[in-house]
Amino acid sequence: MPHKDTVTLDTMITAYVDSGYLRAAWDFLKSMKRRGFQADGYTFGSIRASRYDLGQKVHSLIVKIGYERNVYAGSALLDMYAECDRVEDAYDVFRGMPTRNFVSWNALLDGFVQVGDRDTAFWLLDWWRRNVLWLKMAHLLHF
Repeated sequence: MPHKDTVTLDTMITAYVDSGYLRAAWDFLKSMKRRGFQADGYTFGSIRASRYDLGQKVHSLIVKIGYERNVYAGSALLDMYAECDRVEDAYDVFRGMPTRNFVSWNALLDGFVQVGDRDTAFWLLDWWRRNVLWLKMAHLLHF
């Protein structure tokens, strides 16, 4: 391939993950990093690790390169922790995110539903509806 960039890196990682080759995705990311390619927030969104051991490595790398406050990387971590039934860890990541989007909210809500904690899921949904959606609508009404 003549031109390699982060889009190429993200596409390859997504292909590995979507094919079920999580370890290969991680190995590919490490090899590209050794070759001088820098991952970005979208890269971590591509990984979507559903194994806790691999997810911890991804989390460490995200912190190491300074993407822990990136909404895409944070949402990927939320999703990983939720998939592994580690909703407390997912909530810690969520609380540390300076910006949250619909993906991060949905990943957290889904995690609580998945472990059977519907009370917390409904509480979060209600809080989101009263605080976040209201602010977005109020902002739109000012224009």
